[in-house]
Amino acid sequence: MVDIALDVFNYIFTVILIGVFLTWISLIFSMYKSFTRTPYLDKFGNTSKEIPKVSIILPARNEEKFIGNCLESFVRQDYTNYEIITVDDSSDEILGRLLRNMQKKVKRLFP
Repeated sequence: MVDIALDVFNYIFTVILIGVFLTWISLIFSMYKSFTRTPYLDKFGNTSKEIPKVSIILPARNEEKFIGNCLESFVRQDYTNYEIITVDDSSDEILGRLLRNMQKKVKRLFP
């Protein structure tokens, strides 16, 4: 009786292992098909020597304390083709004067 139970257990265990093995084989095969059929972009060199222009839009409302550091961090960037557009959102006149003064230093600033 014990021999029959052991044989049945071995048979069931073998069937389970074969099923797991076949599952892994089908998974590997479908991954291979997926990778070989995936379209790729052609490699090409950079045809344009011109870098695109970036517009930085900076909304500000009563930001007199922080706007100077913010604009200086933009100016310190190594990217050269950009413009800074500040939007004064109904703040005090102090911010407007500060931005106009900074425009004299930063030519890419448009208050």
